[in-house]
Amino acid sequence: MGSNFDWGFLFPLIGLQTTSPSQAGFLISLTTIFVPIELWLFKRQRPTTWQFLSITISLLGIFFLKMHGSSINFQFGDLWCLATGALYAGHIILTAEFTRSDSPLQIGIWQIISASFFATSAVVLINHQFPLPTDYTTWGSVLGLGVLCTAVGFILHSFAQKHTTPLDMGLIFSLEPLFSACFSWLFLENC
Repeated sequence: MGSNFDWGFLFPLIGLQTTSPSQAGFLISLTTIFVPIELWLFKRQRPTTWQFLSITISLLGIFFLKMHGSSINFQFGDLWCLATGALYAGHIILTAEFTRSDSPLQIGIWQIISASFFATSAVVLINHQFPLPTDYTTWGSVLGLGVLCTAVGFILHSFAQKHTTPLDMGLIFSLEPLFSACFSWLFLENC
């Protein structure tokens, strides 16, 4: 299950070579709609009327937040970003299944360990080397992103997933573009 995060980082990077960041964000945020579709396909669960209404409103919000007047042009990279959203939805559903009977902490730790192993293997196979940072600033960034944003984030996700439904978690994921816009404005525009 942990190797899911290799594509979660790799697919958007490939997609961003031919698509815009706002379009990539919109397509990845379609996790919100992929969760109920995948629940229906694989578990025959249908969303309640309120969940369906919430999904619709969140999709409209994501659309208006990310597109703000730009046109939608389909690029090859969009397929990679769309696949990321579909795979994130599968990850949410699987995490819900595994946290019912297993420790969320162990699940989160194994996700990070396996993702680290597969990502490191891919770097070595593709580059035939493993470049390490050479200065303190870069090491700080790597450790901050690796520990706070990745490890802590995914472990907390496993704990939260134990106490909510996949549909509700998909709706929570729809807030990602809002937070990215707010943090972008806070750290990039106000600096």
